[in-house]
Amino acid sequence: MFKKVALTLIFLVVAPAVHSQQFNFQPCYAFWKLTDRLREGIELTPEDWQQLKETDGYKRVNTTAWNQFIQQVTLVYTPGNQERIQQQIKTDRSLQRIIRYEKEELNLKNYIARIDQLHLMDR
Repeated sequence: MFKKVALTLIFLVVAPAVHSQQFNFQPCYAFWKLTDRLREGIELTPEDWQQLKETDGYKRVNTTAWNQFIQQVTLVYTPGNQERIQQQIKTDRSLQRIIRYEKEELNLKNYIARIDQLHLMDR
């Protein structure tokens, strides 16, 4: 009986630690799916954005910030907007962050690919 109680306690302590070492990159993949379409010049629907909003990390964004995020991501990832971006970048900090992310996106994709090889990702 003591062994069963001890094993149960060990399991309760160890199980959350094992689970906490997994990563969920589904929001990244969902975001990249949308930005790839924007790069191709495909206009996204509200349903496309809603699917992204339903992923972890985007669920808690309020409506005003979400609408601004959509506008800025569309601006940055749609071809032919360089002049407009240059006008807005001087005063818009959130746009500056999206532009920086877009420039570093390939590095992030490579980093996630390396993590995937370690089998730590939550699928």
